[in-house]
Amino acid sequence: MKILYIWVLLSIPLLCSSCAKKPTKEENHPPVISKLKASQSAVDLRTDVIITAQVTDQDEDVLSSVWGANWGEFKATSLDSAIWTSPSSPVIATIRLRVSDGNGGSARDSLQIMVRNNPPQIMALTAPISNLTLGGETVIGCQATDPDGDTLSYQWEKDGGEFSQFWGDSCRWVAPAAEGVYQIKVKVSDGKGGQARDSLQLNVYSESGCCWISDTFNDRLVKVSPGGIILLRLSGFSRPMGLAVNPAEEVCWVADTYNDQVLKLNSQGKSEVKVTGFQAPKALSCFWVEGSCWIADSGGDRVVKVAYDGEELLRVGGFNSPQSLAVDERDGSCWVADTDGDRVIRLSPSVPDGARVDSLSSDYAMIVGGLGGPIAVSVGRLDGSCWVAERDSNQVAKISPQGEVQLRVNGFQAPQAVSVNSKDGTCWVADTGGDRVVKLSPSGELLLRVEGEFHQPYSVAVNPTDGSCWVADTYGYRVVKLSRQGEVLCTITGLKAPRVISVNPGQ
Repeated sequence: MKILYIWVLLSIPLLCSSCAKKPTKEENHPPVISKLKASQSAVDLRTDVIITAQVTDQDEDVLSSVWGANWGEFKATSLDSAIWTSPSSPVIATIRLRVSDGNGGSARDSLQIMVRNNPPQIMALTAPISNLTLGGETVIGCQATDPDGDTLSYQWEKDGGEFSQFWGDSCRWVAPAAEGVYQIKVKVSDGKGGQARDSLQLNVYSESGCCWISDTFNDRLVKVSPGGIILLRLSGFSRPMGLAVNPAEEVCWVADTYNDQVLKLNSQGKSEVKVTGFQAPKALSCFWVEGSCWIADSGGDRVVKVAYDGEELLRVGGFNSPQSLAVDERDGSCWVADTDGDRVIRLSPSVPDGARVDSLSSDYAMIVGGLGGPIAVSVGRLDGSCWVAERDSNQVAKISPQGEVQLRVNGFQAPQAVSVNSKDGTCWVADTGGDRVVKLSPSGELLLRVEGEFHQPYSVAVNPTDGSCWVADTYGYRVVKLSRQGEVLCTITGLKAPRVISVNPGQ
């Protein structure tokens, strides 16, 4: 009995030991992703981005990774890095990384990259002709690029005129029948939300009524529309002092005085004819019907006539510093202000070449003497009479076609220019020393006087179409357009001692 008891006591610890919990494997720790970052947080379309991560595992398990993105594509991946290419559209892309340890442990992280679209860029919006006559046409071209290489589309808008053709990045525009400044707009799109805009202004004007200005001491010419818009600035001259517009051809002849030459310019300012061999030519006048031009070659004491193509037709010598001339459009005869000879001479259109004025018979030359420094002449188309500014006598004279001095108007101070309105016979006078402009009736009565506005005006040019008068306000350094009532319509500034102006009167 005692032996059995001892055995039971010894067995209890063994039984208790066999009933204890068995030991388990050590707990698994999931991997850790830290420092997930991209080489760029905002990128252009179709751009490679390097993405890196720091991946660790406390248990030193063998790790695997899975990369994902809602946009774009991966070029290459590894456990802790990837090369991702952005898509071809602007988005916000999410890049995801999942790392697993093979023992049920995993980690996830993500980042976002902005994929931006670069808008197109307009390099230039141009028109070869930016100043157009009424109803004129020009082609407008848009030079644009896209940094992303996207295909571009063009949308054109206008505030007047009409588009006649489109070629994507260019179009043809037809000007309206009304003067003004018109705006052409273009919108360039890349199809992905990127846009660029630009605009271009085009001047539309009537050739009739345009004024050419000899901006003498700037050695250039300026062309202005009837409304006062500067159309052209032409340099390369040397003291240009003579201008004559031929409306039939829409050209302007220029006496390039210090260069001893005469040029013929088209309406866009391009030289069509050059005539050399002069000595300080001062004044010009056109015979519209045949396109010829008479030239007062002041330094050469002669008058020269050239054809429309510059061919010399005739020359007459024996003058004494001729400063002005005017063609009678009715028959092609030419009145010449022989300034230092104190006379005005009317030359027949058939005057023989090479003659000297004092040896000519009355069939070819009519001489009116007794004048005081005649500096300017202008012929009226109504009756063929010639108005003369007598600088030294401080008066204005009117001479009949037969050479009779019909009237003299006193009260001027060294007048330098006269311009007759071919429709009503009125005469505008640049009263230079009096700092004013005067308008006279055909009978010499004072119609209006514009004072307090000018500083030594040297030239006037009337437009018979509307009766307006352009004034070269020489030492006011500007040109002013007056209405037929003498009101200031527009002013052109930025000039330097403009001496001569010529207006296209229409036909």
